[in-house]
Amino acid sequence: MPGKYSVEGKNLDGSAYSETAEIIATSETTCRIRWQTGSTTSKGICMRNGNAFAAGYVMGDSIGLVVYKMMDDGALDGIWTIADQEGVGEEVLTPIKLSILAPLSAQRLKPLFGWLEHAARPG
Repeated sequence: MPGKYSVEGKNLDGSAYSETAEIIATSETTCRIRWQTGSTTSKGICMRNGNAFAAGYVMGDSIGLVVYKMMDDGALDGIWTIADQEGVGEEVLTPIKLSILAPLSAQRLKPLFGWLEHAARPG
């Protein structure tokens, strides 16, 4: 559950949006969450119960609630609303998988593999 996520969703009016989110664990079942869309940041607290995941958040002067279902692949499939507004939005948070080798190009790794090959030879 903790980590960085890409977010795809639909606003209350049906328009689409894309953003990122980050979840930081504060205990085994509780966390903090932050969504970033361009220069707009929303922050909240969150909680997990089985495969249910919910967050209350503040976005500017508005207070919102989002409820997700945790999927087998690690994605969070959710619906959300904002206090005193009609309608429900939708969003899916998909984990961003980072490879520790991603910043390393094949050219940079070549000397390492050459050294390993040499070190593995008997003699």
